[in-house]
Amino acid sequence: MNLLRNKSKINFMLTVHKLRRKPRHFARLTGLTPEDFDQLLHALAPAYQEQRAAGLARPDRKRVAGGGRAFDLELGERLLATLLATLLPYRLCVTGTLLSLGLTHCEV
Repeated sequence: MNLLRNKSKINFMLTVHKLRRKPRHFARLTGLTPEDFDQLLHALAPAYQEQRAAGLARPDRKRVAGGGRAFDLELGERLLATLLATLLPYRLCVTGTLLSLGLTHCEV
């Protein structure tokens, strides 16, 4: 069951917004202050958008642009997931559980 589809069941989900309310926890988990995280996110966003646009414009795509499954997490949450998976000695499934992703998102 995908918990993101049922908004009433995601109260335990770790989000950037929730973590931002506790700056010390934010820094301990990510290695960045909330302000540094925002700077990193703003620096990465244009490059991400450019890469995403290039991927959508590929001539060998099987679906039209905008087709396919939408992301469950916003860019900030995906950056948080990347930092957690990179910096913490957890398996990807633990990070996926913290972010309320289904098990299919953490299969390797």
